[in-house]
Amino acid sequence: TEPQKLYLRGKSIRASDKDKTKLVFDLDRKKILESPPGLSLDQVTDNPEEKTIDIVFSLKVDPDLDELRGYSLLSFEFTDKDGDSYSMARQSCSPIPGYDQRSSVSLSSDQNYQSPLTFQIQDYPSRIKGEFDIPIK
Repeated sequence: TEPQKLYLRGKSIRASDKDKTKLVFDLDRKKILESPPGLSLDQVTDNPEEKTIDIVFSLKVDPDLDELRGYSLLSFEFTDKDGDSYSMARQSCSPIPGYDQRSSVSLSSDQNYQSPLTFQIQDYPSRIKGEFDIPIK
């Protein structure tokens, strides 16, 4: 026999506030204009050998829930102030001693980006905590 009711129950769920789903970055002033909480800028470096601009962010994570997890924070496509679309050269994530992670993004330095740049957040360690029941059937 099939159950009459079916629920998904939990105590927390990984989700982002719908108003915190993008990173807006001023490349000229090397400054974050908008981002989810817990994301900060470490450095911006010109890399002439690889013809890239390397941007490094620090990300606060939960030491118990995220110890062995890496985050691919940003979608590879992004837009500039004029709405022109670009693709980043690469993205990586690595742990920092303690419980933070470092996220690195490389952009091609031969583009004429108009600041600010807007990236969509695709994977972020924010959680909504509290018991919930979601009816499935």
